[in-house]
Amino acid sequence: MGDDRSGWIVTRSDGATPGGRRKHRRKPVMWSAHFELPTGGLDCIAFDLSLGGAKLRLDAPVKLRQRGRLVLERYGAIEAEILWQRPGMAGLRFLDPPWRVARLIGKALALENRSAGTRPLC
Repeated sequence: MGDDRSGWIVTRSDGATPGGRRKHRRKPVMWSAHFELPTGGLDCIAFDLSLGGAKLRLDAPVKLRQRGRLVLERYGAIEAEILWQRPGMAGLRFLDPPWRVARLIGKALALENRSAGTRPLC
């Protein structure tokens, strides 16, 4: 990750972390969502979800490390913080524990915890 001198934080196009390893399996989705912040809410689209975070399409910029709640209408809300941002996109890290996220969205996505092998958490 780096700074492209425009003030935006840049990540690889696939959202991978350094070393290419993620703790939780990601699933592509296209779900309408709402990100609630202390300063107001933003409508967004979740493009991928895991037990540890999400990639969102947003029409407004957000601040790095800003905390809020990702509200998925059919499933509930997940506490999160902004880890990265680039024009129109943002990456969230969920602050709720993976078992709680699994209870909310795990069955809909068949999400698994990589550290637990292939055993589903939901």
